[in-house]
Amino acid sequence: MAEASRQVLDQPDDSDELSFAALRRLGIACAQELAGENWSDFNVHDPGVTILEQICYALTDLVYRSEFDVADHLTSPDGEIDFARLALELPERIFPCRPATPVDYRRVILDAVAALDDVAIRPLATDRGGKRLPTGLYQILLRPRPTTGEREREEILAAAARLFSRTRNLCEDVYEIACFDELEFDICADVEVARGRDPGEILAEIYHRCAEHVTSRVRFSPFEEARREDRPLEELFTGPLSQRGFYAGKDTASVAASYSVADLFSLLSGIEGVAYLRDLYFRIDGKIRRDSISAGAPDRVLRLRLPGAPEQVQIRLTSLGRMLHPPFEPFKHRLDALVLKSSGADYAVQDLRKLYTAPRGEHLDLQQYTSIQAHLPSVYRVGAVGLTESVAPEVRARTRQLKGYLLLFDQMIADTAADLAHLSSLYSLDDGDKSTYASQLLDRSQVSGLDGIYPAQAAEVVASAVARYDNFYERKGRLLDYLLALYGESFHQSSLRAFNSYALPGEREPALVEYKARFLRAIAQLTRDRGAACDYLDPDQATASGLQQRVSCLLGFTDDRSRSLTESFSEHGLRPLPDDLIVGSHADEAEPGRCGSADFVPPDKAWEDEVPVLAEEDSAEPGVGVQALPQLMGQVGRLLPKRAGKVAETVLHRGISLANYRLGHVKGRSDWQAFLLPDGDAPWWRLGAFADRRAAIEAVNRLRRLIVLLNTGSEGMHVVEHLLLRPRSQGVKSGAADIVGHDFFSLRLTVLFPAWTARFQDPRFRQLARETVRLNCPAHLVPEVNWLQFDDMQVFEQLQAEWVQTYRDAAAHPAELDAAAERLVSFLTARRGEACWALTPAFDDGQAPGA
Repeated sequence: MAEASRQVLDQPDDSDELSFAALRRLGIACAQELAGENWSDFNVHDPGVTILEQICYALTDLVYRSEFDVADHLTSPDGEIDFARLALELPERIFPCRPATPVDYRRVILDAVAALDDVAIRPLATDRGGKRLPTGLYQILLRPRPTTGEREREEILAAAARLFSRTRNLCEDVYEIACFDELEFDICADVEVARGRDPGEILAEIYHRCAEHVTSRVRFSPFEEARREDRPLEELFTGPLSQRGFYAGKDTASVAASYSVADLFSLLSGIEGVAYLRDLYFRIDGKIRRDSISAGAPDRVLRLRLPGAPEQVQIRLTSLGRMLHPPFEPFKHRLDALVLKSSGADYAVQDLRKLYTAPRGEHLDLQQYTSIQAHLPSVYRVGAVGLTESVAPEVRARTRQLKGYLLLFDQMIADTAADLAHLSSLYSLDDGDKSTYASQLLDRSQVSGLDGIYPAQAAEVVASAVARYDNFYERKGRLLDYLLALYGESFHQSSLRAFNSYALPGEREPALVEYKARFLRAIAQLTRDRGAACDYLDPDQATASGLQQRVSCLLGFTDDRSRSLTESFSEHGLRPLPDDLIVGSHADEAEPGRCGSADFVPPDKAWEDEVPVLAEEDSAEPGVGVQALPQLMGQVGRLLPKRAGKVAETVLHRGISLANYRLGHVKGRSDWQAFLLPDGDAPWWRLGAFADRRAAIEAVNRLRRLIVLLNTGSEGMHVVEHLLLRPRSQGVKSGAADIVGHDFFSLRLTVLFPAWTARFQDPRFRQLARETVRLNCPAHLVPEVNWLQFDDMQVFEQLQAEWVQTYRDAAAHPAELDAAAERLVSFLTARRGEACWALTPAFDDGQAPGA
């Protein structure tokens, strides 16, 4: 068959829609469509075509820049990529998971506790007496290395218990943690050795090989070796993150039930210097075993006794029929060295960043721009050469008109170049830059003769023109949605927008963007640790459970820590109560700024005046967050409607919106009065009197902010794991089990929310909270959700604090822990919540309040 002929194409391939030819063709088509009736003398040398070609050329340069490597676009001027700022997680953070199975817990303990040969973790269904146990309890059996002393064993047990508490999941706990019982035995043998190697070295290696075989110690191999075997990163980082290396051994404890003499025959025959074995047997409990030995119980292991004195050496060495007697001290020194070497060989902490090359780019000045006017033929007189002094005024005027016309295209292309340079800021989680479109001002080095073409304050004018089309929070929100989708996450933003009643109208979209950014900053933790339990052995106890952190973020709580939900009120001597417990009682105690019948006045439409929002820079506002509460209380706390520290829930509900406040004059007085409107046709609350309208507006704005902070400072949740409240005392009848029954402690938890805050008084927000708990709680657990009034929440927090303090010393005082747990169980059962799996109307994510 003849070879296919080759030919050179006359025209380049312009199938790319962004190629020069394609852009030129599109531009001419648009011109023909817009001016086809007037432009009838088309030719390729037409000035309009020439200008179009220069614009298309400039656009292809933008296309070229946009196709640079992603790493180049994200590299900062210092040559580094700030991965955290861009919500990009590195492999060692995003690939590993939290311990989820007994296999995972075993790997975590082996990785963290160096002095262990092995660990067995067993889920328990019954205790030693056959009594059924709640689901979620584990027995942890540790096998310390043979050289471990008694004091070190206690330290290992404490370290393993502390580690499990830090890494456990919801509704899991340790029932028993102990070391394996050890049954010691001796190896007896007659070994013929060859010449050429020191007999003491041979004897030390024999004992060391046998001890290693019996213990079957777990070993980690360096990550570098695994990478050389072409293992991918996702395999190296499968399961919990290991600092010691890659573990590819068995997933269960390697404690053997028995050991045979035949296995040791083949093991010892391979030692250098061993010619053959005349005899080999075990001695255990004073009895000789020539076949095999067994530990005899699941919680017992065999341990080879290593010689501590010359008379304990049970292995005889001979050479050509002559008995050898290696000196004991050099032999013991070599044996200890072998044990020490094998103990520390696999514990070097690995540098995980050496396993891969993180993306690296080159910072490029993508904002640099060369005007299209510099590429036009000199006859156009708009380039750097410009006009001569002899040019006629009318020619000079037409040239300036052309430069002004071309500057429109220059400005748009230059701004797009600035957009490319702005990409790393566009995708960042920082809240400093409040624009998604960028702009730049051209100067004389780029375009000659700019004087008189740009308007005054040109930079502000250009930036303002770009900002008209920049809906920052909408565009930034969509970009953050994209980053969330990279991790398989989404945000029910319609719900949060609908229920963000604490924000002023201009604050809702910024708050939504901040919620998403906050979620992305902790994306690895919130996805990996969604089933994590609270570590109650942590003295600070500031870290909440993974469920609490995730739900708090999704519901827009300002604080996801484990904390008191009543403190923001109680530390200021306040106490929220339902309205009917306050309103209309003890009228004789009413004072200005207090909630009493004397402060309820009928509405007077003649002076009704809505309160405007006071700009922050004009209001001398104190700091942000709950830290501002003391200062605000000092400034406007006297205006808060209350009686003897009791605040009506209506105040918390209505006081968060400026639309519920009114200003005006009372007949016969010249000062300004401020009022708060309750629900419906109820009388208005008088808040106070002010010298002028400005003072009244400032006071009401601060009062609204104070009420908002009291609400948000109380919003949060408590997660109670029923399993941790189980009876623990042996042989003592516990009232907790009698109160609730056995199933109460298995795979169940209670989630408590405050009932007094403004948002939680809305049944639709309660439904949203219930569904958020249901969707984010591990599927095998049954959560019960309840809302507590302030007084009940205070009682619960006191009971929980007492239980936590007793829990930390449970081993010394199990009866006291049972008593504390019984009080907490009694409290919870008297206020049983609704299981999230109960049939409830589905929440409409797009439904706004009042819809």
